[in-house]
Amino acid sequence: LSAWVNPTSITGLSAIIARGSNGASEYHLYARAATTEFRFLENRSTADGGQQYVGSGTGSAITGTWTHVVGVRNGINMSIFLNGIIIPSPTTGAVGGTRTITYDVNIGRRSDASNYFNGFIDEVQIANVARDADWIKLSYENQKAGQKLVIVNGTVNGNAAQPSVGDAAMRTTVQ
Repeated sequence: LSAWVNPTSITGLSAIIARGSNGASEYHLYARAATTEFRFLENRSTADGGQQYVGSGTGSAITGTWTHVVGVRNGINMSIFLNGIIIPSPTTGAVGGTRTITYDVNIGRRSDASNYFNGFIDEVQIANVARDADWIKLSYENQKAGQKLVIVNGTVNGNAAQPSVGDAAMRTTVQ
């Protein structure tokens, strides 16, 4: 799950992307007011391991600031990224198995029409594969304000380089 968010205020649990409601969730990406942090959560039945989450750390959810937030589950490992950087955070709870629920995916609220997000949400992505750290960093770099993802410089056969796929003489720099 990933999104660019700019909270105007954070109250309670402010859902960014959610599938489910209290006690019957498949997943949530949200801002938590009590610790002013972002969290990626999976809420399973007790038999499947109960609730598991990773957090971005106290004070990391800043109002009035655009932040790229990504939650990834790869097998039993859960991770959270802010602005392309993985946040070292132990998973709280055991990551359980799968669960089939009937809730729709919601953006900016939970499926039970609660826990509304106050602010702006943009560039929401939901993938059925676990994105790796390099992909997440590239995605952030490509979308951030003032981005300069690829700078082309140099020459090809004495002429100014033009972007082309597979041109070994072209030099590119990712910043």
